[in-house]
Amino acid sequence: MGRRLKDLGLYPGQELMMMRLWDCGAARQSELIQSLGLDPPR
Repeated sequence: MGRRLKDLGLYPGQELMMMRLWDCGAARQSELIQSLGLDPPR
């Protein structure tokens, strides 16, 4: 799977963000971070 993502110009983990955007449409970065359960950058 990692090789397929690399062929698309993505890194592992970014597919989750892309699926979220696909399902819900445009979102703010803060909304994406929260919906994926990630910690915001400091």
